[in-house]
Amino acid sequence: MADLVNCPKCGINLPLAATACPKCGLIFDRWHGLPGSGNATATSLPPPPPAPRTVTYPGSSSAGSPASGNGRRLNLRMVALTLAVCVALFAAGRWSVSSSRPTIVRPATAPSAASPAGVPASEVKNASPADVQPTGEIKADLASIDVEIRRVEKEDVKYSGGLVKALIGSELQIYRQTRAMLQQRSRSWLFGIGLSFTVDGKPFVLPTNAPEQLAAIEREVTETRAKVADAEAEAARYSGGLVQAMSLATAATVRNTLAMLEQRRLALKYSLPQYIGFQRDDTSASPRSVASAPVTVPPKPGERHWKIIQIDSRVTESNDVWWRYAWKLTIRNDAETDGSFDATIEFQDSDGFVIDSASESHLAVPAQSERTFTGYSLVSVPGATRVARTNAKVAPR
Repeated sequence: MADLVNCPKCGINLPLAATACPKCGLIFDRWHGLPGSGNATATSLPPPPPAPRTVTYPGSSSAGSPASGNGRRLNLRMVALTLAVCVALFAAGRWSVSSSRPTIVRPATAPSAASPAGVPASEVKNASPADVQPTGEIKADLASIDVEIRRVEKEDVKYSGGLVKALIGSELQIYRQTRAMLQQRSRSWLFGIGLSFTVDGKPFVLPTNAPEQLAAIEREVTETRAKVADAEAEAARYSGGLVQAMSLATAATVRNTLAMLEQRRLALKYSLPQYIGFQRDDTSASPRSVASAPVTVPPKPGERHWKIIQIDSRVTESNDVWWRYAWKLTIRNDAETDGSFDATIEFQDSDGFVIDSASESHLAVPAQSERTFTGYSLVSVPGATRVARTNAKVAPR
């Protein structure tokens, strides 16, 4: 008979080669008897605890970790590559940094009501460039333009169509364009970026008499504001009808003129080009050039000798509300000293009646030389369609 052994737990007879009891499930290799006793108990050994998981993060500084060293080297390479790209762009001229201090053109005379918001006229007159902060002044001008834009937008929603709404829409676009010009200059100063402009293929440069032009424009702005107040007061006298409609259209036209003057003033002040509409090649779609007939004021005894070389004008932009007449005036000064002149550009019909006019002052012409001056005027429709010639009246100051 084969050798048998009793299960120490349940007592069943089992072959000697058995490793476990089929009845109670005792595993003989895990059986531990109590020393010095005849009783024995079977215990199931608990499984060994799992090994703790180790997580390594990129860039960690755990000692002896190859991944951490690779992460640091990768970060250093990315920083070095970024710096190399920046240096290459700067060397190639893609980035242009201006180290010059922001400057503002000041009028030749003390400013009046056109002084920037928040800067008294007396302070601007006597202040040096270091006393008035250009960045703060351009922010004040931007805030003033934003106020005008909100005013015009509120006025625009009152109308659903017609001439007055068209005029208000034109005024709104002028102010928005002015704001975009100022924002461009303000951000160039903020980030130290040099700006250059090209007009008709030539670098834009301010005229040498920019301070004198700015002073003349500021005076014209003051006069136009008074005209706006008068036109609005006249329109407020009526409650309806054709007369009120015509009065509202007149007030809107004067406000358009004021918006254009403000844009020109700020463009001169912050050295920005004021673009005008391009002339269309289709002569059937755009009005033709206007004939010119210069009129020279006879010189009085003792005055400087001068003459008008040329006066020319043409329509550069037109719509259902107004036509923009750009003019060019050439004056020659034959005196031995420099001269300063005032000019009035008249837009006349075929019978010689004046439909509209533009005034310019402090036109400086050096001695024994000639100089060409340019400008424009917005002539309202329908009078703009009847302009047949342009006359210039010039007088020395």
